[in-house]
Amino acid sequence: MRHHVGVPELTNLHRFTLADTFRENRRNRPLDEAVVDGDVRLTWPELDDRINRLCSALADRGVGHGDVILWMGQNSHRILECLGAAAKTGAVCCVANWRSSADELAFLIGDAGPSVVVWQDEEVGEAVAGAREQAGDASHSALWLRHDAPASDPDSYEAFLVSGEPRDPEESASAAVVTESDPVLMLYTAAFSGRPKGALLTHSGVLTQALLMANLQRIDSDYRYLNCGPLFHVATFMTTLATLAMAGTNIFTPRVDAEALCRIISTE
Repeated sequence: MRHHVGVPELTNLHRFTLADTFRENRRNRPLDEAVVDGDVRLTWPELDDRINRLCSALADRGVGHGDVILWMGQNSHRILECLGAAAKTGAVCCVANWRSSADELAFLIGDAGPSVVVWQDEEVGEAVAGAREQAGDASHSALWLRHDAPASDPDSYEAFLVSGEPRDPEESASAAVVTESDPVLMLYTAAFSGRPKGALLTHSGVLTQALLMANLQRIDSDYRYLNCGPLFHVATFMTTLATLAMAGTNIFTPRVDAEALCRIISTE
């Protein structure tokens, strides 16, 4: 293959996207647990099926390449599902700070311009509702799905997910072309100027970081990571992604609670 002088030829590893991680883990670890979240226990094929269903349901609503899927809730295995769906469709998953005020969340909605908002009622519902009202047109144009609502609720995340087909988007002739340089994850930070900005992380950036963290923390397929820190912060998400990349098990709890943590550590 010819290439420009000074620009190395891309290998298959460099063309690998975050979406391929889910596919490879499905093929290579069909019986292993991918996630544990309360009573929810999913193997890699089960998690990937749910991600594919979410992709299908999003496509039916016209959500795809370049669109933002905004998570406004606490820790959950569904964050990985939204991230996986973003990875497979070319969308961007943004995890918001659930501790933010209604004003702060309204700014984020207006700035990110999400096509989909997955929100939580427990503990943060009042702030989310205030933000939704303040954001005006930016919130009205988005599809809102409540992740902690029962599946019987037509506006719930689960009802929306099961409406899709468990077929990988790459099997479709009309599938979006997703490259390693596309953004897949957005996290807000005010570290640069004091004003919040959405920092975009690409597939290659996320995977490179994950592999480095896996090496530093000795993470392998037997690793079980307790996601108790906030996943809107990259310091927590780095180990989540490293565990994902190495086909370990990500265990979720909504937030830090001493009694819950002791119970999870004992049983898991």
